[in-house]
Amino acid sequence: MPVLRANLAENLDEAVWEWLKPHLARDVVVVVVPLLDLLEVGEARAGDRVSSVSLWFSEQLLAKPSAA
Repeated sequence: MPVLRANLAENLDEAVWEWLKPHLARDVVVVVVPLLDLLEVGEARAGDRVSSVSLWFSEQLLAKPSAA
């Protein structure tokens, strides 16, 4: 996973709304609370670590964006 983490870190950036639109349309955008390490969440999602991602959703540390 070090290569994956390095790739994610290299691509980490502040998002512009236009960049997110296509991902939002595919329902793959999640909101991550500041308590979590964004790179760790990215690794878990990309690495299909379902148990970690499910736990974070159940603890409301990850959420799907809403209009509110």
